[in-house]
Amino acid sequence: MKKKTFFTVAVTVIMLFSLATNHAFAWSYSNYNYGSYVPKSGTGTATTYYDSRNFLQTRIDFKFDSYNVSSIISYNKGNGTGGSCPGYNAYVTLDQTAIPDGSSLKISAWEVLTNLPNPKVDIEDNNLWGADDESEVVALGTVVADKAYYMTTKWLDNRGGKSTDSGRIQAQFAMSKKGILDYNNCTQSSTVQHTFTYGDNQGKVASIQPQITKSLKAVASTTVPVSNTTSTTNSQSDSQVITEYKAIEPTEDGITKYKSKH
Repeated sequence: MKKKTFFTVAVTVIMLFSLATNHAFAWSYSNYNYGSYVPKSGTGTATTYYDSRNFLQTRIDFKFDSYNVSSIISYNKGNGTGGSCPGYNAYVTLDQTAIPDGSSLKISAWEVLTNLPNPKVDIEDNNLWGADDESEVVALGTVVADKAYYMTTKWLDNRGGKSTDSGRIQAQFAMSKKGILDYNNCTQSSTVQHTFTYGDNQGKVASIQPQITKSLKAVASTTVPVSNTTSTTNSQSDSQVITEYKAIEPTEDGITKYKSKH
């Protein structure tokens, strides 16, 4: 399978045209039960815009605290205790995975921007939807406490208004170890940290549904009318949706841009 890869380092602010429909929600945990490497709080923001074609953009903002950093560094040194990580150098990973309501995926991961240290980025069609459903970043550098980190995924938006064109995008933290050719998650959070839901039409973002309603709360929203399509027919459990990581490609340090087309 032939793959074209493009890398750039962002040095200027990207101009976005026809900005619309911005929503932000957050997760907040009182403990580390969902993973010692999982930030106890963070925010997800979804935006749609047009820049020569239609895009849906999802962004996760978060900070690791000192407990997270201590645990992650332990994993980095091969001393992690979760899953199949013990004895292997493992690195904190954040994945954004799209799950359609219908039989085909109408959005496709296009590029990833992040400020995680020494990032390795992967975009792929992991579930054979015919579009790239997975975007993920592995931080091979050393993370620090109380620094504002982010991961943004830009999705090519091909929604055409059909009732099955909607779906959701789930963000989940994990730890990954080096495989023969790539990085694979050796343990992951026992729950999804954040879920974006999107409607049937381009330029629209449906209401964003937190996965753990008792521990998540809305922090901001607009009054722009949006689709109320939030149902899903996917039968997988949230903790099983994000599967093994594949084909991590080398990128530039700092802000990373990756474009993958099959």
